[in-house]
Amino acid sequence: YMTGCWPENEIDHRDTIPSNNSWDNLREATRGQNAQNIKLRSDNSSGFKGVSRDSTRGKWAARIKHQGKRTDLGYFDNPEDAYAAYCKAAAELHGEFARTE
Repeated sequence: YMTGCWPENEIDHRDTIPSNNSWDNLREATRGQNAQNIKLRSDNSSGFKGVSRDSTRGKWAARIKHQGKRTDLGYFDNPEDAYAAYCKAAAELHGEFARTE
Protein backbone atom coordinates (compact mmCIF):
# COMPACT_ATOMS: atom_id res chain seq x y z
CA TYR A 1 0.00 0.00 0.00
CA MET A 2 2.97 2.33 0.50
CA THR A 3 3.81 2.42 -3.20
CA GLY A 4 0.23 2.70 -4.41
CA CYS A 5 0.09 -0.78 -5.93
CA TRP A 6 0.03 -4.35 -4.70
CA PRO A 7 3.23 -6.37 -5.35
CA GLU A 8 3.10 -8.98 -8.09
CA ASN A 9 5.16 -11.46 -6.08
CA GLU A 10 6.04 -11.93 -2.41
CA ILE A 11 7.55 -9.57 0.11
CA ASP A 12 10.97 -10.55 1.45
CA HIS A 13 12.49 -9.34 4.71
CA ARG A 14 16.15 -8.59 3.96
CA ASP A 15 17.24 -9.44 7.50
CA THR A 16 14.98 -12.56 7.65
CA ILE A 17 13.14 -11.19 10.69
CA PRO A 18 9.40 -11.29 9.87
CA SER A 19 8.50 -8.78 12.56
CA ASN A 20 10.90 -6.15 11.16
CA ASN A 21 8.56 -4.39 8.74
CA SER A 22 10.60 -1.23 8.37
CA TRP A 23 10.38 0.07 4.80
CA ASP A 24 14.10 -0.35 4.07
CA ASN A 25 13.97 -4.00 5.19
CA LEU A 26 11.24 -5.00 2.72
CA ARG A 27 11.61 -5.85 -0.95
CA GLU A 28 9.58 -7.59 -3.59
CA ALA A 29 10.81 -11.09 -4.42
CA THR A 30 9.77 -14.16 -6.34
CA ARG A 31 9.13 -17.32 -4.34
CA GLY A 32 12.59 -18.60 -5.36
CA GLN A 33 14.35 -15.40 -4.33
CA ASN A 34 12.53 -15.38 -1.02
CA ALA A 35 13.55 -19.01 -0.46
CA GLN A 36 17.22 -18.16 -1.02
CA ASN A 37 17.19 -15.51 1.67
CA ILE A 38 16.81 -17.92 4.57
CA LYS A 39 18.98 -18.53 7.58
CA LEU A 40 20.89 -21.72 8.26
CA ARG A 41 18.47 -24.54 8.99
CA SER A 42 18.38 -25.81 12.55
CA ASP A 43 18.97 -29.40 11.40
CA ASN A 44 22.15 -28.46 9.50
CA SER A 45 25.04 -30.52 10.88
CA SER A 46 27.93 -28.92 8.97
CA GLY A 47 27.40 -25.41 10.29
CA PHE A 48 27.43 -24.03 6.73
CA LYS A 49 24.58 -23.40 4.33
CA GLY A 50 24.80 -25.60 1.23
CA VAL A 51 27.32 -27.99 2.78
CA SER A 52 26.84 -31.56 3.93
CA ARG A 53 29.03 -34.54 4.75
CA ASP A 54 29.15 -37.27 2.11
CA SER A 55 29.94 -40.35 4.18
CA THR A 56 30.46 -42.60 1.15
CA ARG A 57 33.24 -40.37 -0.17
CA GLY A 58 34.50 -39.15 3.18
CA LYS A 59 34.33 -35.58 1.88
CA TRP A 60 32.23 -32.45 2.23
CA ALA A 61 29.74 -31.78 -0.56
CA ALA A 62 28.65 -28.33 -1.70
CA ARG A 63 25.27 -28.03 -3.42
CA ILE A 64 23.03 -25.18 -4.47
CA LYS A 65 19.50 -24.93 -5.79
CA HIS A 66 18.50 -22.41 -8.45
CA GLN A 67 15.20 -22.21 -10.32
CA GLY A 68 14.17 -25.60 -8.96
CA LYS A 69 17.33 -27.37 -10.10
CA ARG A 70 19.99 -28.67 -7.70
CA THR A 71 23.60 -28.31 -8.78
CA ASP A 72 26.46 -30.24 -7.20
CA LEU A 73 29.39 -27.88 -6.79
CA GLY A 74 31.96 -30.50 -5.85
CA TYR A 75 33.49 -32.46 -3.00
CA PHE A 76 36.02 -30.97 -0.63
CA ASP A 77 38.36 -32.09 2.14
CA ASN A 78 36.92 -29.63 4.65
CA PRO A 79 33.61 -27.81 5.14
CA GLU A 80 35.20 -24.36 4.81
CA ASP A 81 36.31 -25.04 1.23
CA ALA A 82 32.88 -26.46 0.37
CA TYR A 83 31.25 -23.36 1.83
CA ALA A 84 33.54 -21.08 -0.19
CA ALA A 85 32.32 -22.85 -3.35
CA TYR A 86 28.71 -22.43 -2.20
CA CYS A 87 29.19 -18.71 -1.48
CA LYS A 88 30.71 -18.10 -4.90
CA ALA A 89 27.85 -19.88 -6.66
CA ALA A 90 25.23 -18.17 -4.48
CA ALA A 91 26.60 -14.73 -5.34
CA GLU A 92 26.52 -15.55 -9.06
CA LEU A 93 23.11 -17.25 -9.09
CA HIS A 94 21.15 -15.41 -6.39
CA GLY A 95 22.73 -11.95 -6.40
CA GLU A 96 21.32 -9.69 -3.71
CA PHE A 97 19.13 -12.54 -2.39
CA ALA A 98 22.09 -14.79 -1.57
CA ARG A 99 22.28 -15.38 2.17
CA THR A 100 25.75 -16.61 3.04
CA GLU A 101 25.98 -15.57 6.68
